[in-house]
Amino acid sequence: MLLLQNKIIRRGAYYDVAGRTFQGREEMEKEIRDNPDFKKQLNELWKEKK
Repeated sequence: MLLLQNKIIRRGAYYDVAGRTFQGREEMEKEIRDNPDFKKQLNELWKEKK
């Protein structure tokens, strides 16, 4: 959903979100699972109005 709202920017194999860049979706998903603070940041982004 954040990709559709342009809050996650995809550049080829890279994803930019919340001031961080991840190489590949798997790396970003691992960070979401392992880092509760990052997951909280994404939830706040999702709740923001455009």
